[in-house]
Amino acid sequence: MEAITLRLEADTLESIDDEAIEHELSRSEYIRNIIRTRDESDQLRDEHERIRAEYERQVSELERERDRLERKLTATNSRNDDVTELVEYVEEQRELERYRDRRERMIDQAGVLTRAKWWLTGVPVDDRGDRGDVNAAGSEAQKSSAKSETRDV
Repeated sequence: MEAITLRLEADTLESIDDEAIEHELSRSEYIRNIIRTRDESDQLRDEHERIRAEYERQVSELERERDRLERKLTATNSRNDDVTELVEYVEEQRELERYRDRRERMIDQAGVLTRAKWWLTGVPVDDRGDRGDVNAAGSEAQKSSAKSETRDV
């Protein structure tokens, strides 16, 4: 081995001495070790850059996938809103149909005077379900119309 002279700043030399002691090597052996491993440092730096580029590619790919899934979720939520709106509309139409059926049954079951009264005042269809009989409000209307029939005669 050829001997060389190397000039270093005092604080750099102190740092090298501390590191050599830490690794249990002489100053000369530690400096030779640093020189030998400089190629490894370049290889590690290259490997680091390769891994970093791969990481950035994967992050970019995951961000695109996230954006795609967010768009898909938005579209699905929009379809769900449309379906909910359609279901509500169908339920409203069914309720309207039930109301019309109850009203028609009440009219069909009512007497002539009750029908005439309802023609003027409107049919008192309430929320009694789909029974279609005229016992609650219809019976009262029939009783009052029967009383008025008796008075008219």
